This record gives sequence, structure tokens and C-alpha cells, in this order.
Amino acid sequence: DNTVALSFIITGDVLMYATLPLHARLLYVLLRPTSSKDLDASFHTLMINTTIVNLLFSLDCCLILEPSASGVFFEFFEV
Repeated sequence: DNTVALSFIITGDVLMYATLPLHARLLYVLLRPTSSKDLDASFHTLMINTTIVNLLFSLDCCLILEPSASGVFFEFFEV
């Protein structure tokens, strides 16, 4: 029975698409020079790097992985 696996896939896809704009907004807030942030410099750098990695992973999943799973851009993975 694949209902549990299918529910995990659907939940993961919904969360990935829902958090994509949140990652972009967080990166904008962290990089904005006029905002007053009371964060330690090393923690601020860690947050920026983590947000960029999450944003890249989300974009990769939304623009490459999900379309290829549905048959679009399948030739990209054959090469």
C-alpha cells in the first residue's frame, strides 16, 4: 500500500512550494542594510548562508526535480 508514501510526497511538495516565498523574503530581510538587527555577526552570517542554501534547494526542487518527475525536462536527466 503506497498511501503513506504518497501522502509524504504530497506533503513535502506542498511544504516546498509554500516555503519558497518565505525563504526569499527572509533573505531580503537579512540582506536589507537599513534594518536594525540585534544579531551577532556570526549568527547573521550563518542565517544568510542557511537561507541561501534552502532557497537554492527549493528552486532546484521546484524547477528541475518536480517537472522531471512529471515527464517535463526528462531529457535533462537522460544525458
